[in-house]
Formats: sequence, C-alpha cells, structure tokens
Amino acid sequence: MNVPTIEQAKALGIFDETFAREYVELFYQYTEPQIVASSAFEQAFGLHATPLDEAIHTTVQWYREHAHA
Repeated sequence: MNVPTIEQAKALGIFDETFAREYVELFYQYTEPQIVASSAFEQAFGLHATPLDEAIHTTVQWYREHAHA
C-alpha cells in the first residue's frame, strides 16, 4: 500500500490517533530519499561500511541457517 501523506494514512485507519500524532514528525522518512553516508564514522573509528551486496548475502545466509533454530 502506497500512502504518500500522513493524512491519507489516518483516513485509511492505518494508525490510531495517538500513534498518528506522534508519527507525523517521522513520516518524512518514508516519503523522501534518505542519504546514508559513513565517511564521518569511518574517519572517527577506522571502520568501513559493508557493501550492500555483501550485507544482503550475509543476512540471507544467516536467516537460512537459523530459520529452524
């Protein structure tokens, strides 16, 4: 379901009124592109972000190994 505004989400009854009131300030995270930059972290701690393909592969592998645990 694509809900581009908080008003539409409220109208559809997706959120109760208390949650919707609190969520308004965070809703932009789902309607605007997010830029994730790790350069400041890398400089401060000497670590590097995991490439997306590697992260997805490792995550899927972990879930496959632990699905029946």
